[in-house]
Amino acid sequence: MCRCIRIMFLFSCMTLLAVHASANTLDRIVAVVNGDLILLSELQSRVEVVASESSELNLSNPVAREQVERAVLNQMVQEQLAEQEARRLNIKVSESEVNEAIASIKRENRFTDDQLEYLVQQQGLTMAQFRQDIRRQLERSRLVDRVFKSKTVITEDQVDAYLKSHPRAAGAAREKYRLAVIFLPFSSNSQDSHAQDRAAAQSILERLNRGQDFAVMAAQYSKGPAADEGGDIGYMAADELAPDISAAVRGLGPNEVSPVIEGAGGHYILKVLDVRREEMSLSQVEAREKVKRELFQQEVTRKFEDWVRDLESRAFVDIRL
Repeated sequence: MCRCIRIMFLFSCMTLLAVHASANTLDRIVAVVNGDLILLSELQSRVEVVASESSELNLSNPVAREQVERAVLNQMVQEQLAEQEARRLNIKVSESEVNEAIASIKRENRFTDDQLEYLVQQQGLTMAQFRQDIRRQLERSRLVDRVFKSKTVITEDQVDAYLKSHPRAAGAAREKYRLAVIFLPFSSNSQDSHAQDRAAAQSILERLNRGQDFAVMAAQYSKGPAADEGGDIGYMAADELAPDISAAVRGLGPNEVSPVIEGAGGHYILKVLDVRREEMSLSQVEAREKVKRELFQQEVTRKFEDWVRDLESRAFVDIRL
């Protein structure tokens, strides 16, 4: 997935949302934070989403999974502390402010609504969860400003220095793929159902390989963006996609179809409709605004991490993992 959207999604990879567990999942408390609870189902969902962002994580290894779970749980504890403090200080963000932040993401990265929905979906999130994530990020920025009694300001000199050391920040030519997508969400969180879901996706792929029209199959089966348009989400660069999907797309030519790919939230089948080389250069104003936003979030994150560690040292936190 593209570096820009990752920064806006996570602001330095820190703000993914939990998905509620299904009713048949046996749940238990894994942490208590000043009286607020974090459940095992929430932790497991977050771990799966984080794993989808990194092909290097091997959650089938018990030791590796335990390390990831503890790291993610620590992050969730810190987020809970921040949310409690935001409530105490009555810090709120309006719907219009969330709308403007999302509009900025689309504008800076030149994403359509369908492309943004697809990128959000790759993370195992719904658009409603993504909006809530953006709201939390805006609240965090205001919280940092309130706590430190000063605004976080990025100077023009800082922007100049960044552009000088990162000449590609203004964009560069790269290949873009016009993609059509069939997305089949998991029917439940159990491993047995995942296997059944994959078999269903494989059946669709076999029909495509026998000559069935991709657009017709997408309209009939896909639960992803642009399903009514045959799954056509337009042109995207490979580095704007999740790692497994990116690897599959890079190996395809026009009119070729990917194998079934398991990602966060479900299975994907992709078809490359066209490939073209596109200049992604930004105007000077766009480039500076983009860099300023990235530097701003880096500074907010640095301040937040310093502050929340101190807050955690004074809080009641009971880890039960």
